[in-house]
Amino acid sequence: MQSAGFLKFLAVAQLLWAAAVLAQDPAGQGAAEAPAEAAEEEPGADNTYWIYTHAVLMSLGWVALLPLGALLAQSRWLASLKKRVARKEVWFWAHVAVQVTGTALIIAAFGIAYSDSTHMEPEKEETLGYSHKVIGSIAFGFLLLQVVGGIVRPNPAARIRGAWNIVHHNAGRLAVLLAWVNIWLGVAFWHQDGEMTNGLLAWVVPLAVFQGLLLIAYLVGMLRKPRGAPAAEEEEKQTAYAATASEDGLASTNGATPVVQPARA
Repeated sequence: MQSAGFLKFLAVAQLLWAAAVLAQDPAGQGAAEAPAEAAEEEPGADNTYWIYTHAVLMSLGWVALLPLGALLAQSRWLASLKKRVARKEVWFWAHVAVQVTGTALIIAAFGIAYSDSTHMEPEKEETLGYSHKVIGSIAFGFLLLQVVGGIVRPNPAARIRGAWNIVHHNAGRLAVLLAWVNIWLGVAFWHQDGEMTNGLLAWVVPLAVFQGLLLIAYLVGMLRKPRGAPAAEEEEKQTAYAATASEDGLASTNGATPVVQPARA
């Protein structure tokens, strides 16, 4: 299976898993509950629906979309991803679209967790739940840093671009790593608390499989990268030069991109 096709397969499979989870009756009660019984329950006593929604949105954002967006950037050397659209290569637009969608889902899930109406606030005594809240907030902070960094990213020719790449790439990796650990804490806490009634296997198996496949895809992408491929900042400079030269009619007839020498200190 080609790399791009593999990424599509992972995305579709994760979406199907999310649909299957949401299609279940979260409370495990069915539709037989009498209205009178439901009225007797205290308001906000059953927040299982919000827990499932929060968990699914976070899983789609952190386990599926953001890692897939990062893999698209890592696989930018593939011919199918290097075609140009509106002065940018396809991988860049795909990367931005996937990351924006994943970020939107995570923001929605974060809002659900901190909303007063969902009653998802764990007490400090609940070690797993409180740790889940703290780590999730830190990961969310790194995500916001990524968003701001993407908006204010410097020009590829700027000297600071190399430092920006290092911060952007590693902050993204750290955010995903924290989020992956935190998802397991959340699953453990809400099952321990009895809110999730569909069993651990419904979460453990899919999450473990997807995380394992993504790690394998990441390692394979690193190993399959062509030898002599330029570093990210050098490739960006060459791409920017090629776009400018093409617009000015200066591009060579054979389509070769002149190598841009790094600026001297």
